Amino acid sequence: MTLFEDLQLIRLALRRQSQRTSRQALTRLGLVCEGTPRSPMRRQDGTRGDSLYYSLLAERWAALRDTLRTGIGAKTSVASGLTPPAPGQ
Repeated sequence: MTLFEDLQLIRLALRRQSQRTSRQALTRLGLVCEGTPRSPMRRQDGTRGDSLYYSLLAERWAALRDTLRTGIGAKTSVASGLTPPAPGQ
């Protein structure tokens, strides 16, 4: 099952704490940073921190999906000696 095709989503959004998860990793995946609310929540340890909001639109999903499949296929093929799948397969 895929989020955009099967569930017919038009937008995927996620919130992350500013200390966790690499910002570069999310932007490399094609997510766009939409903003940084300042200290919106209290953490379990009582401290406060900023949140970052990211999103991915359905229009960008097809290109991202093909890029991910190509990258994963290339890594798998190197390890197994196989040819990676063509984009869109």
